[in-house]
Amino acid sequence: MAVRAAVVVGVVCGLLGGGIAVAAPNAGQSLGRAAKRHGKHSGRGPRGPRGFPGPQGPQGPQGPGGPQGPQGPQGPAGVAIPLLYKAATASANQEIFNRAGLKIEGSCAAGPTTTLEGRALSEHAIFRASDVVSGTTEASNDLLLNQKFSLTPGNAQSDYVLFYYLAGDGSSIVTATYAVANGTQLPGVDCVLFGTVQVA
Repeated sequence: MAVRAAVVVGVVCGLLGGGIAVAAPNAGQSLGRAAKRHGKHSGRGPRGPRGFPGPQGPQGPQGPGGPQGPQGPQGPAGVAIPLLYKAATASANQEIFNRAGLKIEGSCAAGPTTTLEGRALSEHAIFRASDVVSGTTEASNDLLLNQKFSLTPGNAQSDYVLFYYLAGDGSSIVTATYAVANGTQLPGVDCVLFGTVQVA
């Protein structure tokens, strides 16, 4: 053992004496890591300018419809519109109402006789007109465009009429109550029709 130790020491001394350096066991690994760090930092240049924005992408698919909202509040009650016709005998037809797909005209014939006619301004309109005194009724479930119909059922001397009308597209309802007076003491007036109309 003493001889082997002496040989090893001699070898080591010879190497040192010959100018050969012996590195520590971990020295190579430390130098390699340092070289990598140096190369990593020295090879990266400055940050370049921001590029232009790319084109807009395609529109996505439409999302599902939302739930139905709550029912709105009830609308205000319809306002009554005066329905009035006054004329002398042999007067020409006079328009006294025109809205909601309905035109109403009055005339005064000899007698005197007050006549009220409606005219449908759309196809498939529906109407009912009933004289509550005589019980006479005029009605249709399918009026033609511009078709006329009587609104003085029975042409009685003192009609009192209830009238209902539904426009051909179902969008408007006209209701009316009115009375007829044939022969009056009003100056220059022989035929009178008076009442109110409501449109809903």
